[in-house]
Amino acid sequence: MEEGPRRRSGNVTGVSEAGHEPTPTILRRLAGNIAALLQTYALLAGAEARASVRDFLGGILFLAAAALLGALALGMAVVTAVLLLSLVLQPWEAAAAVFASTGIAMVLCTVIGLGRLRRRRLRRVVEAFREDLRWLRRQLLQSD
Repeated sequence: MEEGPRRRSGNVTGVSEAGHEPTPTILRRLAGNIAALLQTYALLAGAEARASVRDFLGGILFLAAAALLGALALGMAVVTAVLLLSLVLQPWEAAAAVFASTGIAMVLCTVIGLGRLRRRRLRRVVEAFREDLRWLRRQLLQSD
């Protein structure tokens, strides 16, 4: 029964006497590390995409609330004017106060909603990924 060259020299670890690993082992580890890096990037991109979708839906929700408050503001202004005819305030003063408060709430909801829609997290993640790929390409080209 013939033994391989490593077996004859007493080396059973697969590491040469100089302490270096064989090239196929290094390449397998490198491929595994690159695959793990790409999986991590995919997970991060997924999380960032979910956060962007969540922000977008939150912005739409606030814009819908602003639209609803805007529609209700007109109705409340008219109803308030009718209901407050017999109270101390002049009817137009009461209607103006209620209309102003709902208008302020509508403006706040609109500003919050638009602010959430303007976030561009996904764009930043994609740009960071591209920059990392450029860096990796430069590193690989420099090592040649």
